[in-house]
Amino acid sequence: MQVKVFEPTTTLSVALFLAVDSFPHNGPKDEEDFELGISTAASVANHLMERRSSAGLFVNSCLADSGQPIEILPGSSTSQLVKMLEALAKVTHIVSSPFEEFLQTELIGLPWGTTLIFILSRPSQSLTNLLVSLKERGYRLTVIQVGEQVESRIEHTIAWHNIRQPSDLVRIGSEETG
Repeated sequence: MQVKVFEPTTTLSVALFLAVDSFPHNGPKDEEDFELGISTAASVANHLMERRSSAGLFVNSCLADSGQPIEILPGSSTSQLVKMLEALAKVTHIVSSPFEEFLQTELIGLPWGTTLIFILSRPSQSLTNLLVSLKERGYRLTVIQVGEQVESRIEHTIAWHNIRQPSDLVRIGSEETG
């Protein structure tokens, strides 16, 4: 007698969202936070791809070369990380559309069960409300807030991490795996 055992698929599908319009740009500190946000997106993408997860990237920025936003659907091919890193290198402060509208449009095309990771700096009240709504609708989500921590009523209901410097990424990585 032979028995065929199917192993369940446990591949994580993740969509990274960088909210460009949540990053103020009024001085050198704001520029550092913006660059840290881009680096954070790159580091998280690398972390996911190393673990063979399916990852995509969405950024509401007008890219330096095309003027278009980043819309890379989750994938796990060997070229996926390169595609995401190249796109992140072209991110500008110029916003393609308000993040809330951008997010609503991009959610339509994502596969069911996709985990959402948001990288932002100063979330607006409407973005905070949208995150709560997504959580209530059953989405799995994590927020990585870059820069000085902003008190939010949703920090206790949504996985929320604060990044003030690059070394904070190591701390978050060890919390996730440890």
